[in-house]
Formats: sequence, C-alpha cells, structure tokens
Amino acid sequence: MDLFVKSRGPLGLAHFCQSWGPKFSNFDLFFDTFSNCLIFYKEGYFVIWDQYDSLNNQGKQPFTLNLASIYKQVFACCIHPEKNCLSLQISENTLILLFLKERAAEEIKLTFSKAKMIHAFSFLFGDDFNYFVATNNSIDLYKIKSDKQKAKIVKSISLQINEPQFYYEPMANVVLICDNKGQCHPFFLNMYKQKTHRGKPFQLDTGSIPVDQPSQLDYSQQQPLSISTHASYTSASAAGLPHSSQHQRSSNNTSQASSHSQAHLTTARASFKDRAINFLTAGLLNRFNLAPSINNKNLKPIIQAQSQLHSNNVLDTTIDSNNQNFVKSLSQESKKSQHQLLITQIYNKIMLLHLNPSTFQLHIFELDPGFNYKYQSLINLTPGCLYQMQVIDSLLVIHNIDDKSSQMYDLKLQDYQIPLLESNLDVNFKLAQKGIYVTDMIYAEERQQFEEQVRPFSRDSADGGSMGELGGILDEETPVKVVLDIPVDESQKSVSIDDESRSGSRDEQSKDNDENLKEYDIYEEGNIFVDPLFIISPKNFSCLTLKTQLSRFIRQIPDSCRCILSLLNRMRNKKVFLTHFRDLMITQKLSLIEISKVFLRINSVYKQASIERQSIKKKASTGNNSKLILDNPLMQGHNTDLLFIQQQRLGRLRPNTSSSMNSNINNILLENAPTNRVLSGEVIVFQNELLEIFKELINNSTHPILLPDQQIINRPKSDKIILKPKYITAIIMEFLRTLLENSIPQQPAQQYLLVKYILATKDFQSLHCLLQYHVLADSLELARMLIQIGTKQTLNEHSEPKSGVTLHYEPAFQLGLDMLKKIKRHEDLAMALLGEGQIQRALDVIQENQDFISNSLSFSAFRDQIDKLRFNGQMVKADLVLRRLIEMKKQDENKAKNERGYRKIFD
Repeated sequence: MDLFVKSRGPLGLAHFCQSWGPKFSNFDLFFDTFSNCLIFYKEGYFVIWDQYDSLNNQGKQPFTLNLASIYKQVFACCIHPEKNCLSLQISENTLILLFLKERAAEEIKLTFSKAKMIHAFSFLFGDDFNYFVATNNSIDLYKIKSDKQKAKIVKSISLQINEPQFYYEPMANVVLICDNKGQCHPFFLNMYKQKTHRGKPFQLDTGSIPVDQPSQLDYSQQQPLSISTHASYTSASAAGLPHSSQHQRSSNNTSQASSHSQAHLTTARASFKDRAINFLTAGLLNRFNLAPSINNKNLKPIIQAQSQLHSNNVLDTTIDSNNQNFVKSLSQESKKSQHQLLITQIYNKIMLLHLNPSTFQLHIFELDPGFNYKYQSLINLTPGCLYQMQVIDSLLVIHNIDDKSSQMYDLKLQDYQIPLLESNLDVNFKLAQKGIYVTDMIYAEERQQFEEQVRPFSRDSADGGSMGELGGILDEETPVKVVLDIPVDESQKSVSIDDESRSGSRDEQSKDNDENLKEYDIYEEGNIFVDPLFIISPKNFSCLTLKTQLSRFIRQIPDSCRCILSLLNRMRNKKVFLTHFRDLMITQKLSLIEISKVFLRINSVYKQASIERQSIKKKASTGNNSKLILDNPLMQGHNTDLLFIQQQRLGRLRPNTSSSMNSNINNILLENAPTNRVLSGEVIVFQNELLEIFKELINNSTHPILLPDQQIINRPKSDKIILKPKYITAIIMEFLRTLLENSIPQQPAQQYLLVKYILATKDFQSLHCLLQYHVLADSLELARMLIQIGTKQTLNEHSEPKSGVTLHYEPAFQLGLDMLKKIKRHEDLAMALLGEGQIQRALDVIQENQDFISNSLSFSAFRDQIDKLRFNGQMVKADLVLRRLIEMKKQDENKAKNERGYRKIFD
C-alpha cells in the first residue's frame, strides 16, 4: 500500500459563508467568532457576510456599509448579529463603537489611556453586560444600549499579569490569560459579582521532557485528576526544570564521585553552579513561545506576509515591526515551536487544550469556577510534525499538516487518548469543490431524521416542548417529537446528501463556471485556522468549516465498541446509532462485554435525563422562570434568535450547570433544551426502540417466534440463521440487568418478550434463575404465563403435534403462585389453585383475604370441582368441602345484605 495515498475520512469540508472574489484582495479581512460573520473593510466601506442559510434566506446578500469617515488602520473588528453596532480597534489602546441606523452612524470612542495594548474584545450573551474589552491591565464589562447609543461600564476587573496572551470563548463568557511563564488565569465573566469569577490559576507544562504516563491504566476507574495533585506540576517540573531522578550528569569520574554528585543534585540546597546547569539544560533561556489568538484580528497582514514568506521570505515593508513579529509567529516554521492553546465548549464543559511542541503531548483541562481538572492521560502525537487543533461536533480533531492527515478523539470515552479513526485519513474536499454549505448538510440530516431535529429556544414559546414539563421517568411509549421554529421547505424533504452529491440550493449569482475547478486543501500553507472550527482559505477566497459525516464515521473506526459509544454522543444520530448497533449485534461483531458497556451507557443517559427533567420541573414550579434578556436591548431581534439556532446546530452553544448557571441565556437553554437529549449531548434511547432491535435479533435466530408461521415455512434456504438462543437471551438479560442497576422500571413488553423466547427455546433453567433472583419484575401477565406452563393441563393443551414435544415446567406453577401473592391478586391465586384441584387451599386463600378480593368468583366452578371429587370416589372429602363452601356462601350473602358497599365474593 502506498503510504502517500490518503483515504478520505469522515470529516467533510464545506463552505460556511459565500465565497468572495479577487476584487476583495486589498480589503482588510476579519472573522467574528461570536456572530459568525466575515467582515471586509477598505477606506470606510464595509462588506459583511453572514453564515449561509438557504432556508432562512441568510447570507445570500452581504450587509454593506459606507462611512464618511475613513480609518487608516483597523487592527480588529467585530459586529453584533443584528448589525446595529460595530466595534473597531483603530489604535493600540483605542476602540470605536459605531451605532448603525438606517442612514446614519453614531460614533463613540473608547480610549484606554492607562493600557499599553487592547488584546481582545467581543460581544457576548450576558445579563448585565453584552460587551467586553481586555487590555493588559483590566477586563472591562460594558452594557451597550443601541437605542440610546450609550456604553456603560458595568465592571472593571484589574489585572497584574506579565506579557499576557488572551484567549476567550464568547459562547461561555470565559476569558483565559496566559503569562510569559505558562501560568494560566481563567476568568468567568458571568460571575463577576462573586469572588469565584477569578478562577484558580494553574501552570502549563512548559518543559521539554515528556511527562511519564503509567504503562497500564485502569480506565474503568479513571477520573479527571485535579491539577494540584498531578505529579507533573510539583516543584521543579512546574518551573520547567527536569525531575532530579531523570537528570544525570555525564562525567568520567569514579562511580563514588558520580553517585555523590547525583545525590547532591537531588538535595534542595544545591550550589549556584548546579542550579545554573539545570537552568540551561532545561532550555529556559528561550522564552515561553505561545501561538497568539486571531479572533477578530485583521487577517490581511497575515495573508500578505504568509504569501511573501512562501515566495521570497521577505516581509512587506508597509507592515510595522509589531505586526511583523505577529505575522512571523504565524508561519508554519514558527508554529512548530509554539505552544498552542484552544479554549472552547466540548459537550457541556469548558475545556482548555494545550499542545506542547517540545514533548508533542496534548494536555486537557476542564475549567470550572471552583476548581480546575487536569485529565490524567495525555494524547501523544508523532514528534517533529506541525499540528493544528479544532473541535468539530464536540470531537477533538488534530490535523497533521506535514503528513496531511487528520485524527479524531472523543473526550467522553474513558480511553479518550486513543485515536478514534484509522490512520492515513484526510479530509473529504469534494463537498467544498461542489459548492456544498454546512447548512445544506445539517438540513439534509434533519429531513432524513425528523425526530432528531434540535429544538432551539423561541422567544414566544413556553409550550409543551420543553424539558421542564417532563418530570420523573420518561414516557418511552410516546417519545416527544420536537419541531423546529424555522420553516422547512416541503419540496426538498426527499433531497439527501452523500459524499458525492449536493443537497440544498446556492445563490445562482455566486456560481462560477470555474467553481468545480477549485482545489481545496486545508493542509497547505496559507490557510488560516480560526478557533474553534473555522478555516479561511485566501487562495480560494472561501470561508470553510468541517462537518462529521456519520456514514463514513462508522466505517472508519476500527474498534466497534468505541465507535458505537462515540456515536451515541453525536448530533442527529439516533437513526444511525440504532441501525448500526443492531447490525453489530446481528453480525456478532460486539462481544457480550462490549454490548453490556453500551447498554450501561444508554441506561445511564436515560437516568440522567430523568434527573435533569425533575430538577428543571421543580425549578419551574417555584416560579423562578428566567425571562429573556428584556433589559438588554442589544440581545433582541430575529438575527440573534437565528444565531442561537445556528450555534446550537454547530455544537458551540449548549446549556451547562457550572460557569453559566447564573446567566439568563443558560436558563433559557436549560428550559428549552431538546427533549430527546440530555444536557451533555447524548441522545436518549427508549426501551421500546431497543425492543424493536431485540425482535429483529430473535427473527434472525434459530427460533424466530415473531415471524408468521407461513413466513417461517417459506423461508429461503439461503438464509443463514447464525444467532443462537443463548446469545440472544444473554443480550436481553444484560439489558434488564443494566435497567436494574440504574433503578429504571422495566417495560412489561421487554420481559414478556424474554420469557416468551425462553419458553420457545425451552431454557427453563434460565427462567428459574431469573425469577429466583428477581431479575424479572412481578406482573400479572408473567404470573399467569408461569401458571399456564406449570399446570397439569399443560400436558394436554400445549403439546406440539408436529414434534410431539410438550411445553411443561412443573416448578413454574409454584413460582406463579408466589408472584400472585406478592402482587395481591388473591382471586387469581384462588382460581389457579382451583384449576389444579386444590379446592381446600383455594378456600383458605378466599377466607384469609376476603376483604381484599376485588372481583367476584364463580360459585359454579367450585361446584364442578366438588363433582369431580365425587366422580373420583372421594365422597367424604366432597361432602366436607361442600359444607364449608355453603357456609362461606351464606356468610357472603349476609354481609351483602347488612353492609353497604360490600362486594360479594361468589356470584
């Protein structure tokens, strides 16, 4: 096999915005990660492209703005989704706020005279604030009122950090600052009124020696390890110094002198010379080199400098010295020696990903206001290559730029450090070549699987689609189908998308004859990666993103168990998940242990959903319903609503219960969360959906009891019946066990199917064990079934004429009687004893529980049993039973006359 020939992986490259032409080459270029807008600027003229959305008529035409005033240089830019406020950085410490109206624009200048540099600014989803500015000495929160054209400062958080680098996640209102020594300081802006808004600082691994990992890890008990207790963050390692046990001095002295020197190095009172040697050996003379964040930054100097570096390695003289250093740091050669940081939301947690270029190890942190977790296992990468991190559908994607391949990791799995995909896979570029947009792919999946559409929140809806109205155990018989608030084009419901076809429509004016001739390659130099999932391709004048194709995803994961567990966490996945899970069990590609893991995960998600909905319902009943941000005029409008929907579809905006718990937007997301998923993102699988899979397994076994008799007789001989009864019984029993482990009530149809199949296979031993250890829930139907196969009449009534085999298991009769007594069905217990000729025991049951018998018994049935006794010659016994029966009959009639509301025992 040619190692240089790559196979297309499950990641498909698609357009995010409409492409632009060469006429925009001289424009300044910005990408706003909050509003998902692409901004072009030149001499007072703005052209703004939204995310392309054909169904909502968004992104087909740009928003244009022509200002009378011209700004000579714009360092960074961001815009609100409603296009009513534009923010520009025109100098190192000056910002401009433009309030836009129909034919006018009002300007407010924000000057930070005490600050050396403005490092970051963006609009946010906040309660008391909707905009933040980060300088080298403070983080300022503002409340902008577009109708009054005012910007009021709400909070100023002072900073004292040397040479800070700023990273932020606008969807979670979290800012991370990293200093020149690799120490990180998280800030949770939603909690600015509390002391916990300053998260606990922690130290990154800046050393050049790889952190040792245990050779054998017990993943079943693996938990995220607190950073304060991690072995690599103590004393010398935290400062970048090698551990004393790993440091050895090379010399030709005697062994005694060498050992003495070794012991001397391990002491805390080392000489100045030894400490200097350690300092130089660790490479601390080189400063901590950190890749800068480019959110909202001007990308034009980067694009020009990269093209010049690629051609003649000479920078444009028009670029100032500061920008030259910034641009040089973005070249591929410089990136290989830079530490990369990516802060984003993965599932419902705020995560920080750190790639160390010296050790080629990726460290994972979970950020929370009260603590910081460092995941125990590290992701080891191939040394010597250039890597780029992205997060697609809550999956960590690592692009090997040199090898031109991509790999995926699911942090929800216990063995998350193991790659998901096969090696030597690249990205499917043909989708972008055909002009497909990411919204086309999302809408195609939603049309194919209507019940998996994500219900975004609506300003006007407080109806029954919210999670808060479903409390307790979920109703699996009628799972809720949620409806999108946006219109769906009925004429396009039959349109589907695969690897080579295109779904949806594109604006005809944007089509060119040369569109299919464009070559897209995210691995080539010149592309700009914008966190967390965007790619700017200056060569093709395109803004792109990646989308997971589930059909390829399930084919290119070698481990079937990890594939199905990861598939459970994907969006719009239920149909694919159930189909693939069924196929894996039918083909026996999953062992019973692996199937048990999947069942345990499914039922734990089901239990989690029940707990979440009970808490949300309790919160709603207290009247503490969050109101939409009515006191925040900047957060109102159709485009903002649509942005919420789009960010949910992309997996960037999800409710969480930690850092955003005090925000209105998070409460709205909680109350209007999809009813078919838990907050962490996993799909809810109901018992009746798995019941259908169990039926298909049974139909593919040696005892297809659910197929009609005629279909079984006429079944083609070519069909290979490969599933054995023990295999299917073990699968269903394991599912019932995981239900009990999670305290989930069994659906009666589940155990009825299991018992019916056990009886068909005549595995009475398994049935007895299930009943003895209370795996099967007590029910009237099961008790009647046990009595039926345990009675003596079964020998005559349930014989199979073709084979002459009788379905009879005598101990089942007593098991059925015990079950009827537990569920207090005394009349059924008496009639069962009567049917076996045990009339005395039947009368004892009636006499002892006459106050609890709800249905009248047939007196003639008892007389028939007495006649049978006389027919068999038991005259004395028949007379005794008859006198007792008549006496009980008289007492029953007297009570019926004297007591109001008394129900007669005998009819």
